[in-house]
Amino acid sequence: MSLISNIFEKLFGRSNHYEEEQTERIEDADEKLFDLGNHYEEEQMERIEDADEELFDLGNHYEEERAEKIEDADESLESWIIATVKEKGCLSFTWESGSDEAFVTFKDSTDVDRNNFEDLETYIIDTLDIPDAGEFQMNGSGDIYIDNNLVRAKYSSTTKAIIDYNEETDQVIYDEEEYHDSADEVLFAIEK
Repeated sequence: MSLISNIFEKLFGRSNHYEEEQTERIEDADEKLFDLGNHYEEEQMERIEDADEELFDLGNHYEEERAEKIEDADESLESWIIATVKEKGCLSFTWESGSDEAFVTFKDSTDVDRNNFEDLETYIIDTLDIPDAGEFQMNGSGDIYIDNNLVRAKYSSTTKAIIDYNEETDQVIYDEEEYHDSADEVLFAIEK
């Protein structure tokens, strides 16, 4: 019996040893795959964080550029705006924006002051943060006026979302709901 026992013991002992080795190999492989998976996840998270930082930096860069443009326009337009508003009482304007465009029109625009009015258009778009990118149509109107040594812009706007385009009639189809906005903002203070 001992010979048969030895044979069985060796056979089953090896079998158990073989199963233990296989289990260890599988566990090792699982750990390696888990580590690879974690490494992949970490790399993906780093890429996403880097992309987020780049987008944030681009957004900050755009805002910094916009602030610089407003500051430059303040310096170059302030005296002209003050003189024109004092002469006319106010500067009335309207705008249309959406579908990647924005246009500001001034009621009292003249050829003599065309360059100033063109600069003022950009200034109003940047200062009032009139949006242009997107599938919508915005119409607005306002007045630039002086009150208590502050140059202000009082305005209101209506926005409609574009929901479709009819190719047969060549017409844009708008959402029925309109969004209204209004404000009275200080553009700059008049220094004495």
